[in-house]
Amino acid sequence: MDKKYSVKQLPTDSRPRERLISLGPDSLSNSELLAVIFGTGTRSEGVVELSARVIKEYGSRSITEIRDVNRAIDLIGLPKVKACQLVSCFELGRRFFREDTGRLPTIRDPKDVYDLCQDMGRLKKEEIRGVYLNSRQKLIHIETISIGNLNTNIVQPRDIFQPAIELSALAVIVTHNHPSGELSPSKEDLSFTKNLKDAGKILGIQVLDHLIISKNGYRSIDNIA
Repeated sequence: MDKKYSVKQLPTDSRPRERLISLGPDSLSNSELLAVIFGTGTRSEGVVELSARVIKEYGSRSITEIRDVNRAIDLIGLPKVKACQLVSCFELGRRFFREDTGRLPTIRDPKDVYDLCQDMGRLKKEEIRGVYLNSRQKLIHIETISIGNLNTNIVQPRDIFQPAIELSALAVIVTHNHPSGELSPSKEDLSFTKNLKDAGKILGIQVLDHLIISKNGYRSIDNIA
């Protein structure tokens, strides 16, 4: 489906809602399913165009992990109603999936984190995520903390720890990507990691690791900082 057209301009049998009814959800792309959830677009974007932009620019994994409506508004540029729709939809899915707590994966090493977040290596914008764990190092939640420009991303320790407090997490692993493909940490990466660990000690939330992820793999900078 060409994202430049609005739903009304598409043939009836090509519209996401009609295709969902007639062919079922398996026939729809991620952006088409998101268009069904949004229902309508905005003054500047049709719903098809809006959904395609969100998926393309921010990645399907990133948007599913946003739990804060205001963050969805700021990071993705969504109107308030659509940000609420987005957060509610994926929160409902998470709750259904996690009813069986035995399905929560255990994080044993950096490779486990990379397996969960390796999609970050394909992103064109720099992104920071927090991987939140309980006392048994089982995954509670992965939160997209910040989506920035290609080479700059400003985030404070409080942005990392706020979700941890809300989720009653006892440990966090930070991941961020280098769109350039470089895996070596910058001075800013090292300084940020140290500040994060110091803040975690005060809050009683352990910072277990900080991973750099790129198209070339991953690197733990925990032992460097």
